[in-house]
Amino acid sequence: MKLTKIAFIGALASAFALFALAGYAGDTQKAADQAKQAAATQMANSQDTDKPAFEKLDANLDGVISKDEAADTWLAPIFAKVDKDHNGLVNRTEYQSAIS
Repeated sequence: MKLTKIAFIGALASAFALFALAGYAGDTQKAADQAKQAAATQMANSQDTDKPAFEKLDANLDGVISKDEAADTWLAPIFAKVDKDHNGLVNRTEYQSAIS
């Protein structure tokens, strides 16, 4: 939650900075649109805190996530579905498909 608040504050600061710069140049509508887009992008990137980066789940850093590594994570209940080649491991491509 704290990370999300920090990301929101950063997004808001970025939005105001873009708005101010464009206002200075005389193009306030364009600046407002850019600020909204920047804030939305930054918030979207920070909202997925319940789905950690691949490397955080790949505890032994062997390039795949095993069932043991996925235990007690969001991936555990859908592990078999994400494991498209049914080899008992989730590789980076399978993981990226699951989070997108």
